[in-house]
Amino acid sequence: MEEFFLDFYSFFAPADLIQCLYNNTVLTSISLSVIIVTFLCCLFFYRNPFAFRRWFYKFSHWGMTMVIAGSLSFLITLLTCSKMECEDGFTIFFIFGIEIMLLSFFIFFLCSLFLRYLSVIARKTPF
Repeated sequence: MEEFFLDFYSFFAPADLIQCLYNNTVLTSISLSVIIVTFLCCLFFYRNPFAFRRWFYKFSHWGMTMVIAGSLSFLITLLTCSKMECEDGFTIFFIFGIEIMLLSFFIFFLCSLFLRYLSVIARKTPF
């Protein structure tokens, strides 16, 4: 699994950062936590037991939930990378966190395409 994420992140992240993450064996934990957090946020939007009204399922709430999922992924990445001892510094971790946040937005969009059919009220959100 670690090899798959190594190949995947090598497309858009610097090689020295990916090698540092690989040596500290945190690639899988970062990736799985981002996928799980994003999926749970998307599932919360479409199967929210507290939203009894239709106004909750507007496009703006969908976008806000996507931003929350991306922000949580960004924080998880920064907190995980800040514990490591790499020579690159904090700036490269910050840029990597932004890349992970954008990846989280994409995962949220893909999950929305499938999970919207589970919702009774929000079948047309985000479209």
